[in-house]
Amino acid sequence: MSETRTGEMRAGHTPAAEVSRRRFLRVTLPALGAALLASGFAAFEDWFGVGSYLGWQWRGARNYATAYRYAFLPAEERIKRYFGDLTIDEAGLRRFVRDFEKHVGRIKWYSATPNRVLFSKFLLSSDYYRNGADPKRPVKYVMFYDPYVSPCWDPFARA
Repeated sequence: MSETRTGEMRAGHTPAAEVSRRRFLRVTLPALGAALLASGFAAFEDWFGVGSYLGWQWRGARNYATAYRYAFLPAEERIKRYFGDLTIDEAGLRRFVRDFEKHVGRIKWYSATPNRVLFSKFLLSSDYYRNGADPKRPVKYVMFYDPYVSPCWDPFARA
């Protein structure tokens, strides 16, 4: 019920909400500010690459730490652990490590840097790719792969 000018109440009529400009601004400005702030954070992460930068930093730290997983192992053990799903010929593995140290340099037991080179050279020096990269077949060392040492060896050629 609402009042008329004379103060009497009319049935079935509800009073209009008392909305002033000040009350309207007091309610809407904080909501607009919160929406603007949230969209600003999302845009900052997208436009300036903060999210991808932090993800990149995390991947770099993780990769740096995992390189040291094999750091204090002898070279043969590093290769066996890295390629744990492959059956590797022991005599060929020893020959490969001997040839690697002869042509590339001594593998330090505390070093983590030559691991990538060591692992890739081992696969390229073996018959792994000649056998179609089949993990069920035993991997045998053929000859040390380096274009300057053995220029005719092509590990990707089918036998």
